[in-house]
Amino acid sequence: RVGGVPELLSDSDVGELIEPDSPDQLAEAILSSAQDAKLRQRVGAAAAKHVREHFTLERATNETIRVIMGQSSLYQRRQG
Repeated sequence: RVGGVPELLSDSDVGELIEPDSPDQLAEAILSSAQDAKLRQRVGAAAAKHVREHFTLERATNETIRVIMGQSSLYQRRQG
């Protein structure tokens, strides 16, 4: 649960969010995944579908343009 990870894993079917500084919780999640092939297959397929549907090239391009234009407007206000 740090940085942009919660956005990537907004759906519990695509992965498990671990609290920061929780090594026991992380170890448990790793062991659970390592020991359950069906879980790995299900989560992997759901994660791939989630990325294809929510993180398209079009979205990345639009978000990049939005950030650049926002920065450009901010710069112009400071100069102006």
